[in-house]
Order: sequence, then C-alpha cells, then structure tokens
Amino acid sequence: MDTVTMRCRCRYNNNVRLTWYKGGMEKHSNSSKSSAGVTYRIISVSMSDSDIYTCRGCHSYYNSPKSNIITLQVSERPKAVLKIEVECSDFKKKKVKLRCEIPGKYNDWEYEFNKNRNIIKTNWNNVFEIEHIPRYEYQYTCQGHLERPPSYSKLSDPITLTPGGEAITEPILEFSQNQVWEGDLVTLHCDTQVNRWYAVSSLRYTYYKDQEILKTVLNESTLELRLTRFNDMGKYSCRVTNEGTECTRSSNPVTLHVSELISSVILQADPTAFVREGQPLILTCSANVMKPHFTEPLLYTFLKDGEPVKESSSSAQYTTTANESHAGKYECEGQLNTVTKRSLPVSVHVQIPVSTPVMVISGNRTTSPGDSLHISCQSSRGTDPIHYQLYFKNQQNNNIQLTEDSKPISYKLKITGEVQTGSYWCRANNSEEDEPALSNAINITVIVPVSGASLISNLSGTGVSKGVSVFLTCTLNAGTRPHFFWFHNGHELPSIDPAKTYALSEDGNYLTIYSVSERHEGDYYCVAVNGHDDSETYTSSSSIVQLRIAHSSSVALIITAILITFLLVICIAFLAIRYRSYCSEWRKYVEKPKVNRQNSRLPAVPTAPPMDEWREENNPVPAASSDDRFPIDDQPTGEGVVYSMVDIKKTTGANWKESKGRTGSANSDSVEYYVTYAKVNVRGSVKKNVHASEEEEEGGTDDEAERQEERKILEDVRENVYCNSENLYENFKMN
Repeated sequence: MDTVTMRCRCRYNNNVRLTWYKGGMEKHSNSSKSSAGVTYRIISVSMSDSDIYTCRGCHSYYNSPKSNIITLQVSERPKAVLKIEVECSDFKKKKVKLRCEIPGKYNDWEYEFNKNRNIIKTNWNNVFEIEHIPRYEYQYTCQGHLERPPSYSKLSDPITLTPGGEAITEPILEFSQNQVWEGDLVTLHCDTQVNRWYAVSSLRYTYYKDQEILKTVLNESTLELRLTRFNDMGKYSCRVTNEGTECTRSSNPVTLHVSELISSVILQADPTAFVREGQPLILTCSANVMKPHFTEPLLYTFLKDGEPVKESSSSAQYTTTANESHAGKYECEGQLNTVTKRSLPVSVHVQIPVSTPVMVISGNRTTSPGDSLHISCQSSRGTDPIHYQLYFKNQQNNNIQLTEDSKPISYKLKITGEVQTGSYWCRANNSEEDEPALSNAINITVIVPVSGASLISNLSGTGVSKGVSVFLTCTLNAGTRPHFFWFHNGHELPSIDPAKTYALSEDGNYLTIYSVSERHEGDYYCVAVNGHDDSETYTSSSSIVQLRIAHSSSVALIITAILITFLLVICIAFLAIRYRSYCSEWRKYVEKPKVNRQNSRLPAVPTAPPMDEWREENNPVPAASSDDRFPIDDQPTGEGVVYSMVDIKKTTGANWKESKGRTGSANSDSVEYYVTYAKVNVRGSVKKNVHASEEEEEGGTDDEAERQEERKILEDVRENVYCNSENLYENFKMN
C-alpha cells in the first residue's frame, strides 16, 4: 500500500498551530513541528482518501488565511489474472502453461510467478511453463511490477493444480418424469463432476433440443421446461463449461416423448370459403382432448390475419354477414390450460360486385382529325379480377368494341375522321352471375375542317333577264356542321331579307333570288365556317360568281325574229318539195289500165290498222291514219303494225286459166289485178294477196269516162294506203 505525506509551512512565523482540511472539513491528525514546517501523512492510501486538501496557521492574535488547494486522486491498482492453457480431457504427459495478464494502459510490466506464495520466476514474459505435472497439490499466483507508479499490481487469485483424473467428468442428462403430456412442467438435470484443479472457476450449463440451444445458465445444473406444444418432443442434451479454462464436456442426447393433449385443430368454412357480399359467413372450429379423465373446457379463439376477431369462448363457431372487410386468412385456436394449438389457415374470399365504373376523357371532347384523346375507365370497388370493355356507339347507333382488359382501361384514341363522332362508354364485371356495370356515356364530336367551297348557279355568261329566279348553291368537299355566309359585292347578306327578294335555305347553303332586278347585280360568293370552341375556327371561301342583267335592243329582237321566220319558211318549202317529189315518184310507175266497173273484182280497200294505240306504246314509226276503205286481214291481236307494203300487178293471157276459177269469167280478154300487202309486227310479217280481174271486150273502148273512173279508184287506194303513211312509200311498187 502507498503512503502520502503533505507539508504545510508558514512564511514568517513557524511557531503557530496548524489545522488540516479535507474537502473543506477540518481533519484531526497527529502533527509534528520541524524547520521545514508541519507535515500530514496518510499511511496505506485507499480510494476513500481521494479529495482536496488545505491547511491554515493559527496565531495567538489572529487566524491566517487557508493555504492553496491540493487535490489527491487515488487510482485503483490493477489486479493480475492468472489463466491455465492446457488440454481438458487428460493431463498426463502434458505441459501446463500459466499466463499472467494485467489489464490497463501499461504494457511494460515485469511479471512475478509464485508457487505456494514463494517466488519461482520473475521476467518480462507473462507465460510460465510447467514441464511436469506435480505429484502434489500446489497453488500458483502472479503479480506485476513497474519502475514507476503504480509500481506493482494486485496479486492474482490462486489456481490449484491437482495431479491425475479428468478436469470435468461427462455430464448425464435426466428428466423428472417419464410420462409427459403437453402442458406438463418437466425438470432437466445435468449431473457432472469437476476436478479440484478447476475448483476456482465457475461452471456454465448449456441445454440443447435437437442441437439447438434452449437456455444457458451459470452454476445451475437443473432447468425447468414447460412443454406447451406437442412438437416439444425431441432429443435433449447438456454441455458443461469451465469459465476459467473454457474446458467443456457434453452429455449424450436423451429423447423426450410428449403425448398430445389436444388433437389437431381444424377450421372449416360452411358451406364454402367463397361468399358474396351480404351472404352469411360461417366458420367452424373442431378439436378433441386426448388426455383421459380431463374435464376442463376447451376454449376457442378465431383469428383473421393473425388478429383475434372473437374472444375465447366455448363456442366453436363464428358467424357474420360477409362484407369487403371480412376477406382474408382465418385461423382458430384451441386452448386447454397452458396448451394452445392453432389450425391451418383458411382463405375467405368475399365477392364484391363491381361498382359503376367511371370513365374520364382527358382533352377536348369536340376535336379535329390529328388530335389524340386519353380515355380511362375504372371501378372504385369490386373483387379482382375485373374485366373492362370500352365501347363506341357511332352515328348509326352501332356499338363497336374498341378494347378490353383485365385491369382498368387506359386507351389512347387517335382522331382520324368524322366517323369517330359518337357516344363512348365502358362496362365492367367480375362475375358471370351479375349484370355488367355500365359507366356514364361521354359524347365526342369530331369536327372536320371545311374545305373546297365552290359556288354552283344557273347563271349564263350573257346574263339573265329581269324577273327571272336565280339559284345559287354553296358546296363543300369536306366539313362537319358548316355554317354558310353569303356575300354580295363584299357585304354579308342578312339571313332574312326584309324586302323578301331572296331567301336562304334552312342549312344556309342555298340562295334563291326570286325576281332579279338591277339591285341584285354584282359579285356573289359564299364562305363556309366551322370549328370547335371559340379558340379554333376553320373557313373556306368559294370563287366569285357575277350576276348581270341582259339589256336587249328592239333592233336585235326584230333581226332575231326575221331570222327565225326565214328559217321556218325554208324548212316548210323544203318539206313541201320533198313531199311532192316522193308522191310523184310512184305515179310514174302506175299504169293506166282499162277497168270495167261492172265486172271489176278488185277487193274493197281494207281498213287501216289501229296504229295510234300501238304508236303510244312502242312509238317506232309515225302512225298511219285510219280509213275504212283499207281493211287488213288477219290483224294481229295485242301487237302493233310497223308498216304495210302494197303491190298491184296486172296479169293477162297465161294467168287467165288460173284466174278463171277465182273470177268465174271465161273471157280471154279479161285483165286481172293482184294487190299484195304485208303486215309487219313484232313476231314477223304475213304476206297477203288480193286480186281482181276485169274483162275487156273485143275491140275495147277508149271511153275517157271509164278511164277517169279507173284512175279515181287507183288514186283512192294510193292516197289511203301510201300518202297517209309516209313510212310505207318506200316499199310500194306498181307494174
């Protein structure tokens, strides 16, 4: 132990009585006078001596002030630690190493080893080797020394070396009972013996189950274990470790058999774990107690996603009305005393009907080709997966599906034309049992800019006459819902004319001027306008059309009338000459025969066919005039005659015998006339022959009256058959 000496000295008078103070409190101690002053000595300094110290001299007439302060700080002297480095299992023929360690900031200690309190070695090496195990029991200690304070360390605790035997015997693990049930309290006992050589150290006990650490205790050879679960059954062991040397021994594993107190807990959903919102959700928990003669009730707890939804009770059923919050994983626990078992989880699915989807269109709903709109559709609630469909109802009321997806729709609509004008809506459903939910409908209008305006009119280049009506039409190549504006000489025409001289159609694209006058003369054009919003407008202007009134003089009218009259006269003269020409054409072929009126068997002229009716239906040729004098045999029913060809021939001599049978005349001088005509219709032609004969007396007469009569008959035939049917003349010949 260290000694501290403090000295107090008066400067002018040493023959005074001195008083010592520790921490401001007067300290009584033995003092002695000397020429150097009064001293204060502390023998064997301890930690309690740490404090501040002062002194004061006492004169017979007055007290002197206190001296300066001295602070005394006492530090704990480090204690040496002696350790053994040796194999723990067998010490025979083994070297033993003793290692001395001194904690602190100093590392230049000189180490001193002691055997039974006698110094056996001093050097700068902190390891001392013992070559042979001693036959007898010895105690070893160590200590450190310095050439400066603290000068030396505290002596280490002794280590006793005893020759022979194991350091620690093999531990044996035992259970407090053989029949073990879930929930029982079992005591594990780890029994071992330690060689006296290690008696100075503590023993650390570590308990294992299936090679996993259960618990570590110090100097406790027993462990109480509550077997709360059936799977606590397994192989148990213990390990004993000497704290000083870390020498360790382990027991053999021992199997612990645990009987099941509660059978497996089973959770069931009745009738199914898939329920619709609003339907009852029923969960049933079942478990059995296996230990005989056990009468305590079994408690049940229902959990959802690990959290209790019903407090523990004897009821094994949980019932509620399903809603969206009831979807999740459910479990149930069966509890008996300290034993609790949990069932396997059951996933409950609550089918939530799809709510009305909300469709949102970002962008202007009145748009033009080239623009793009973003359409989104989503339901705020409903069980996944939700099937979405996006539809478009065009202007013809046809529903067209644009896209579908199993997640909320995000659709980019690129505007290409007016055909995309219509109503857009979406629907969502997540069950075949429910009707799909329909969103709100949003109308999109595509405005095609007006283009290609042009003006169509009934105006001529020479102008129009006063009082006539003029029609102007404004047309476009393209454009949606255009508005038309009309301009006259650069000024816009009001949609309603107060004077009512013109009118616009309902759409505005037709301009009608009822009675043209000088006030209407000028330049006309139209402008078509459309667009969406006031921010964007499209226009297209037509070309200019000029309206002029034609001013005609009286001289021009007279000249025009004369020219027209002259042309009419020329046409009439030409037709008259033409008529006379072809009427005389056939006359030159007509022979003037002598006809005996009394014996003439020339048939009556047949009646002309009804050409007027046929002409109205088919109009292939001009109709011939009707005449009762020219009957036509075998007139076709329901078919029109195109034309008739007539041929008159005279026969004499050789033909007399043939004609005799027909005429009943045997006169050799008789003359026969054959009249041939043809009916031409749709089906073809039918040729008929009509003949007549005249008897000429020997030395016939040249009576002019008879010839005139004959000529008259033939001319009647000619006029009724040919002259009244201009299309028949070309086929008529007479010999």
